[in-house]
Amino acid sequence: MQDTLYMEAYYGKLPEFEQIEACFASIIKKARTEKYKANPNTYPETKKIQKLFAKVFGLKKMIFYWVPSDINNAYTVTLYSMMLFGESEDFIEKRTDRGFYDTSGKSVFTVYAYTGILSKQTNLTAGELTAILLHEFGHNFDYSRYHMISFVLDLLTNPMLAIYTQTHKNIEDHNEIKEEYYKQTKKHWDPLYKSESKRKKEAEKYKKNLKKALNKGMFTQTVKFLLQTSLFPIYLVMALPIQLTSLDGKKGELFADSFATSYGYGPDLISGLEKLSDLSYVKIDKHSKGLDVMRDLNAAMDEMFIGMYEIHGTNQERCRETIKKLEADIKAGDYPPELKEDLYNELAKVRERYNYMLSLEGSNNNKILSFWRKLCNTIFGGAPNIAKIFKPNRV
Repeated sequence: MQDTLYMEAYYGKLPEFEQIEACFASIIKKARTEKYKANPNTYPETKKIQKLFAKVFGLKKMIFYWVPSDINNAYTVTLYSMMLFGESEDFIEKRTDRGFYDTSGKSVFTVYAYTGILSKQTNLTAGELTAILLHEFGHNFDYSRYHMISFVLDLLTNPMLAIYTQTHKNIEDHNEIKEEYYKQTKKHWDPLYKSESKRKKEAEKYKKNLKKALNKGMFTQTVKFLLQTSLFPIYLVMALPIQLTSLDGKKGELFADSFATSYGYGPDLISGLEKLSDLSYVKIDKHSKGLDVMRDLNAAMDEMFIGMYEIHGTNQERCRETIKKLEADIKAGDYPPELKEDLYNELAKVRERYNYMLSLEGSNNNKILSFWRKLCNTIFGGAPNIAKIFKPNRV
């Protein structure tokens, strides 16, 4: 069994990833042309992506399902307790030139992506989509002992699940859960693909709600700010226990980010995350100097709380951690000249993104948010949580 807090490693972009990017480029073009008629699950490119990912990582198969929704997100399904106590970790190798590989050839990995990430508004590139999928794949290779926290919480809140993971330890049991989830997801969402009008209606409803949320007036924005400010002492008191109990989730997300980075997709991951959280395409109808200031204040407060409580953290934190990962790789690894050159180029790109996040020069001129990010960088190293004092969990 390998040490589960992995030393730094960088593999660079494998040849198969160029093919995957080409597939995504084709999927993007088709989906944006066909719009609500599109069903990317039927595209041959989606099936090719599944085969290529399975080949690269030694899987029995990869299941990749496009969910028909304008939400900008993707996720994977895995049970960390089954990974911790099951047999699968014994079969994972880290190959010097290729990275992670499942020598058993038995595992099934599942990834779900909402069709919203293919939209013109989100504007993701093929490289950014590949980076996002690699992030999700990373979760399936994360055998960190930090996930004992999840198991203990399962024992307290869902003991039957905890018992199940102790009595069903082989890879096939884990696969069965993943494939059953896929069947239920497909059963739920597939009917929507058959109705272009329903998809369009759902999309319009989503956009309407989003616009309504972003167009709150002065009264609502002021009440929100005053409420968050008055509750801030309580938030501070609750921060430590929440951060400790969610430490495994935080470390898991950072591992998944480092996984994508280790395959040469650090810059694409960060720019992709920025696009997924960018709502500038939503039209803001209500404007005044006071209202705009209040919006900016609330945006800064929201980011502060995301940094304190949310396991994914802020894009600033994730970008800073990606910089640390690349710096550690350069320091620790004896890489061939071409790979080392790639490392330095990627580090320069990610540093440039980080500097932009701090200054916010350009379209997003939120000086209050910029001030908070610079303050957060100076005082907390970009992350206002205690996760950073614990041993890193990264590739």
